[in-house]
Amino acid sequence: SATCEGYIPIGGETITERGFCWSTQETPTLEDNSTKSGAGSSFFSSEINGLLVNTKYYVRAYATNKGGTSYGNILSFTTQPPVTDIDGNLYHTTTIGTQVWMAENLKVTKYRNGDPIPSLLWEYNLKSGAFCTSNAIYGNLYNWYTVNDSRNIAPIGWHIPTKEEWTTLINFLGGDNLAVEKLQATILWYRYPNESIEGYNSSGFWALPGGYYFPKYSSYGYGGELYDQGYKGFWWTSTNQSVENAWFCLIGNYDTDIITYGDKSWGSSIRCIRDN
Repeated sequence: SATCEGYIPIGGETITERGFCWSTQETPTLEDNSTKSGAGSSFFSSEINGLLVNTKYYVRAYATNKGGTSYGNILSFTTQPPVTDIDGNLYHTTTIGTQVWMAENLKVTKYRNGDPIPSLLWEYNLKSGAFCTSNAIYGNLYNWYTVNDSRNIAPIGWHIPTKEEWTTLINFLGGDNLAVEKLQATILWYRYPNESIEGYNSSGFWALPGGYYFPKYSSYGYGGELYDQGYKGFWWTSTNQSVENAWFCLIGNYDTDIITYGDKSWGSSIRCIRDN
């Protein structure tokens, strides 16, 4: 999809219809595809849906009054190519500022070279990569040793974001408080009855509350379970914090500090960002 914005100066003949037309040909007209934004002047916008991936489109605004239809300048854009991992999973993407992010959590079960990632409910003392499946919607939960493995789990052309890249995203969205709403999906989060979700997921990031995996502590007889599903989402960065901890991003209904750190043995979701 693509979002288009136009402007018609106030004054002159009354505009009876306005919108955008688009095509893969260089001079789109109303005989091609078009949207309608109603009558009026000043700013207007429309969303174009159903576009093909990895395709160049030409688009221009139009306005109609009793004298006929006039067109604005022709602009072009190219939709993103499909993103697939080594397992063949397909991921949607979203452009936020100057960054392109996956709009879904990683689901891959192999490293980029084809080696399998162990799938198990691991123990705290494991110092190598492992994952467990949260569910088909939330994706997998990985320990940080998977993130840090030289075999790489990100699809070609993509990588696990650094702490600094997450910070760039959050700052672009207006800081922690505003970013929490703009990143959160409008579904699957536990909310108060009649709680407004206006403004949520305006970035198209679709942050989901997949929770986290707390590893087993055999000597103490607890752990090995999923926590906070439906209430919080956790995403690893590739940035080390200490011998035992790494930086991750926490998004919840009532959490205001997105970037924090935690134990490398925990299982968290992963979002990838496109290479520059």
